[in-house]
Amino acid sequence: MGVRGPTGELAIADQCTVELRGLTVALFDRLAACLYALFDREREEIPLAGLLEGVMRYAAGKIALEKRTSPSPILLFVAADGVL
Repeated sequence: MGVRGPTGELAIADQCTVELRGLTVALFDRLAACLYALFDREREEIPLAGLLEGVMRYAAGKIALEKRTSPSPILLFVAADGVL
Protein backbone atom coordinates (compact mmCIF):
# COMPACT_ATOMS: atom_id res chain seq x y z
CA MET A 1 0.00 0.00 0.00
CA GLY A 2 1.38 3.40 -0.86
CA VAL A 3 0.70 6.91 -2.04
CA ARG A 4 1.12 7.95 -5.64
CA GLY A 5 3.54 10.84 -5.93
CA PRO A 6 4.69 12.88 -8.94
CA THR A 7 7.44 10.36 -9.68
CA GLY A 8 5.52 7.16 -8.95
CA GLU A 9 4.31 5.20 -5.98
CA LEU A 10 5.76 5.97 -2.55
CA ALA A 11 6.16 3.35 0.16
CA ILE A 12 4.08 3.77 3.31
CA ALA A 13 7.24 4.47 5.36
CA ASP A 14 8.69 7.08 2.96
CA GLN A 15 9.19 10.50 4.51
CA CYS A 16 6.79 12.13 2.03
CA THR A 17 4.01 9.66 2.88
CA VAL A 18 4.52 10.11 6.62
CA GLU A 19 4.46 13.91 6.26
CA LEU A 20 1.34 13.79 4.09
CA ARG A 21 -0.49 11.65 6.65
CA GLY A 22 0.62 13.96 9.46
CA LEU A 23 -0.55 17.01 7.52
CA THR A 24 -3.91 15.36 6.86
CA VAL A 25 -4.41 14.66 10.57
CA ALA A 26 -3.38 18.20 11.52
CA LEU A 27 -5.73 19.77 8.98
CA PHE A 28 -8.62 17.54 10.00
CA ASP A 29 -8.00 18.42 13.64
CA ARG A 30 -8.39 22.11 12.74
CA LEU A 31 -11.51 21.36 10.69
CA ALA A 32 -12.91 19.38 13.62
CA ALA A 33 -12.47 22.38 15.92
CA CYS A 34 -14.53 24.48 13.49
CA LEU A 35 -17.22 21.80 13.24
CA TYR A 36 -17.47 21.43 17.02
CA ALA A 37 -17.93 25.19 17.31
CA LEU A 38 -20.44 25.30 14.44
CA PHE A 39 -22.63 22.58 15.97
CA ASP A 40 -22.01 23.75 19.54
CA ARG A 41 -20.61 20.39 20.65
CA GLU A 42 -17.68 19.32 22.81
CA ARG A 43 -14.95 16.94 21.67
CA GLU A 44 -16.10 14.44 24.30
CA GLU A 45 -19.59 14.29 22.75
CA ILE A 46 -18.38 13.32 19.28
CA PRO A 47 -14.99 11.60 19.08
CA LEU A 48 -12.71 12.63 16.24
CA ALA A 49 -13.09 9.18 14.65
CA GLY A 50 -16.88 9.56 14.64
CA LEU A 51 -16.62 13.00 13.11
CA LEU A 52 -14.29 11.68 10.42
CA GLU A 53 -16.68 8.82 9.67
CA GLY A 54 -19.60 11.22 9.34
CA VAL A 55 -17.70 13.56 7.04
CA MET A 56 -16.55 10.66 4.87
CA ARG A 57 -20.06 9.21 4.60
CA TYR A 58 -21.46 12.61 3.66
CA ALA A 59 -18.78 13.16 1.02
CA ALA A 60 -19.19 9.63 -0.39
CA GLY A 61 -22.96 10.15 -0.66
CA LYS A 62 -22.49 13.44 -2.51
CA ILE A 63 -20.01 11.89 -4.94
CA ALA A 64 -22.27 8.87 -5.51
CA LEU A 65 -25.24 11.13 -6.33
CA GLU A 66 -23.14 13.09 -8.81
CA LYS A 67 -21.99 9.91 -10.55
CA ARG A 68 -25.39 8.22 -10.77
CA THR A 69 -26.84 8.06 -14.26
CA SER A 70 -30.29 6.81 -13.29
CA PRO A 71 -32.91 8.73 -11.29
CA SER A 72 -34.26 5.43 -9.90
CA PRO A 73 -33.92 4.71 -6.17
CA ILE A 74 -30.61 3.28 -5.01
CA LEU A 75 -32.21 0.50 -2.94
CA LEU A 76 -34.22 -2.17 -4.68
CA PHE A 77 -37.00 -3.88 -2.77
CA VAL A 78 -37.76 -7.45 -3.73
CA ALA A 79 -41.10 -9.05 -2.93
CA ALA A 80 -40.46 -12.34 -1.14
CA ASP A 81 -42.37 -14.88 0.89
CA GLY A 82 -39.61 -15.29 3.49
CA VAL A 83 -38.28 -18.57 2.06
CA LEU A 84 -34.70 -18.62 0.80
